Amino acid sequence: MMEQIVEGMESEARRIKVLVMGPHAAGKTAILKQTIYGLQADKLRKLLPTILIDVPPETKKGKYLCRFFECGGQERFFEEYHRPENEKNIFNKVNIFIFVVDSANEDALPLAHKEFWRALTKLSKYSPNALTIIFAHKQDLPDTFSPGEVMDLLLSPPGSVYPTKLDFANLVEEAKKISKRTLCYGTSIEELGNKKNKANNPWIKSDEAIQITLQIYSKFIQEYSESSEKIKAEKDSSSHVLQEILGKLNKEVGAYGSMLIDKSSGLSAASTVDHEEITQSMMGIIILNSTKVLRELEEKVLNIVILRGEEHNVMLVNVTEDFSLLVILPLETDVQLGYAIYMVSETAKKIKEILQSTQTTTSKKDKK
Repeated sequence: MMEQIVEGMESEARRIKVLVMGPHAAGKTAILKQTIYGLQADKLRKLLPTILIDVPPETKKGKYLCRFFECGGQERFFEEYHRPENEKNIFNKVNIFIFVVDSANEDALPLAHKEFWRALTKLSKYSPNALTIIFAHKQDLPDTFSPGEVMDLLLSPPGSVYPTKLDFANLVEEAKKISKRTLCYGTSIEELGNKKNKANNPWIKSDEAIQITLQIYSKFIQEYSESSEKIKAEKDSSSHVLQEILGKLNKEVGAYGSMLIDKSSGLSAASTVDHEEITQSMMGIIILNSTKVLRELEEKVLNIVILRGEEHNVMLVNVTEDFSLLVILPLETDVQLGYAIYMVSETAKKIKEILQSTQTTTSKKDKK
């Protein structure tokens, strides 16, 4: 009977992946051994360094079944983590990212800064919704940076404080979004009352810090879920409005159909025509490639481009830097070409206003 109760409790617990990184000897292993096995500081003095990645048994903490992935902090190991063939396994499906820093080791801070941002760029790619926590660890030692100082140093943009040769150009903006919601607190494997550092900085015992992190995560995912649902509802509403606008344009100019196309991918953001039908015809392939031409020409294309085919004509116009409007017209139509061009141009303006409004709303929420 007792076994069934335990099994029932474990089935209700939510499994989460907790990725723990930081430079060599920052205290990652001690933190996890204290959290998982309840060991006190005197049992955690001499621990062997972690080689590459250690995954202890799943640990139940409250309503979560935690699978910790502890990554060894030697520089050569970091290079292994970021190899293309390894990075997805490490950074994919991360719920909580804990980055541990030895607050008393100033020499390790440049490496910590580089690897913290490198990890953020991979999280932005594979786990953009991960909660990020910095442990400014070993606060019990005499000379330490305060949690605030550690956080300021780590969150400084790449290259601003510590020089770096890494190219963050592609993902740094997404990584910055994660950095803005990053939290930091001072930690130690020691009880707060046992020792005091010179700066008198308070700290949280490591196992308690993990528990607090899980509580923060619960609140974080609840807020994120509510925010995501709201954004999704707004996007659905916006998409519905775009569909209506395209439908009205089709009636006005006698078009077979129209599409709002993402110029970078060639995929439709809104459409009154089947995307697969377009991609299956030679004319369709030409049409989608033409959107890339518009992207390259950008502001140079001030007027509508008209592509004349054997079966139908196609009008293309830039809407924004990222989107173009495509309208498929019959070869013969009662609507004059000048009127069709005017209507397509006016429709593009309306769509631009909607896209800019949606983008502004989303950006404000990201900043929050």
